[in-house]
Amino acid sequence: MNGNRNEAARNIHDWFENNRASSEQLLYEEDGSISHGFEMISNPMGLDKHREIWKWLEQKELINPLRSHNTSTCGLHVHVSKAGLSTLTISKAVCFVNNPSNQSLIKAIARRYGSGYCRAKHVTLAKGAERGDKYEMVNLNKRHTMEFRIFRGTLNYNAIQAAIEFANAVINFSAAYRDWE
Repeated sequence: MNGNRNEAARNIHDWFENNRASSEQLLYEEDGSISHGFEMISNPMGLDKHREIWKWLEQKELINPLRSHNTSTCGLHVHVSKAGLSTLTISKAVCFVNNPSNQSLIKAIARRYGSGYCRAKHVTLAKGAERGDKYEMVNLNKRHTMEFRIFRGTLNYNAIQAAIEFANAVINFSAAYRDWE
């Protein structure tokens, strides 16, 4: 990040206030793995709200001082609520993301594959929903969410939407696809 991280976060917050958007949907937090920057955390919301909340990324004056994609410490993590998901659905989602046959698809969408912060693992359907290392492609160590850690960091609105929609699609596919049962 170029410049002051507090000033950059304040500018984003002020943009929300000036545009009558809900800045309460985003939290700004320091993270030990991000040098000279901050992470943004969204509150739980549907796809429609995510389409609205990330519109600030289209404001060049807000993103110019920020860096994300071309760093070694920044990733995009998408959390999905575990509420209402069966153990089988969670296991199928983890197996899908980690299946070597899907590596080219995951890499095309996520813009990275199997880095140090999101390692691929060999997993079976019977063991897919078990907690493992937090640095796996799908982290199941969070109490209420499963965390898709596969995505490279970005300040591109369309890339963020694609990541959120992909995580949603994996869950929907895993819940609906019966041939694995």
